[in-house]
Amino acid sequence: MKVIPVPVRTQLKAKLLSAMIFSTAGSTGFSLILGIIFAAVFGLPVWMLPVLLAAGLAVNVIENCLQLFIDLLRPKLSWENEQQAVKQNMTLMLGMFLCMAVGVGLGFLIFKLYGACKLSLPVYSLIVTVVLAALAALIYRGVMAYGVRRVGQIEV
Repeated sequence: MKVIPVPVRTQLKAKLLSAMIFSTAGSTGFSLILGIIFAAVFGLPVWMLPVLLAAGLAVNVIENCLQLFIDLLRPKLSWENEQQAVKQNMTLMLGMFLCMAVGVGLGFLIFKLYGACKLSLPVYSLIVTVVLAALAALIYRGVMAYGVRRVGQIEV
C-alpha cells in the first residue's frame, strides 16, 4: 500500500467498496425477502422496504469496516503466493466471528428494545435505521482515520 502512487485513504476506500459490493449483493435479496415477510406477517407497510434496505446497507458498512479494521490491526505481510495470504490468514476467521457476534448482539438489542418501547413498527424501523446509519458513519470515520495512521506504521 505504501508503494502504490495513490493516497492510502483512497486505497482503503477501494478495499472497503469492493467488499461492500459482494456483501451487499447477497444481503439485498435477504433484506427484500425479510421485508416481504414482515409486510405479510406483521403488517409492515410496503413503503418500509427501502428503509429495511437502508438498514441492511448500514449493517454491511459496519461489518465491512470491522473486517477492514481487523485486517489493518493484524495484516498478513509474509506469504509466498496469493492463496497463502487468503487461506492461511486467521484474521479472516476472527473477523467473521466478530461480525456474527455484532450481528447477533444488534439483533437481540433491536428486538428487546422493540418489546420495551411502545412505538409502531414503521416508526421504530425508521429510528433503528437512522441509529444504524449514524453508527456506520462513526465506525467508517474511525476506521479510515486508524487505517491511514496504521499503514504509516507498518514496515514491509
